[in-house]
Amino acid sequence: MIVCICVTCGCGRQVFESKLSDLKAMTKDVYERVNELNERPTAIAALNGMMNHSEFFLAFMKNFTGEDMPFTQVEFDVLDKMINETRVSLC
Repeated sequence: MIVCICVTCGCGRQVFESKLSDLKAMTKDVYERVNELNERPTAIAALNGMMNHSEFFLAFMKNFTGEDMPFTQVEFDVLDKMINETRVSLC
């Protein structure tokens, strides 16, 4: 393929930009996966922090007794189940 590189018509620039956009389209998925890989440790750290807060909250709320209990046993069980399932999925 012969590419015009003359400065006046700009044909070389058009071909370059066309090829560049084709390459970007072909490698878009790879760049997204690399970005996910780079961001994963931050996301897991944030999730672990939220899990610790949730576990502390659950333990604190279970200390209430009688009429002071803000939640029902079913709600405690649901939160406990969600915490455990999330912990298992992180392993």
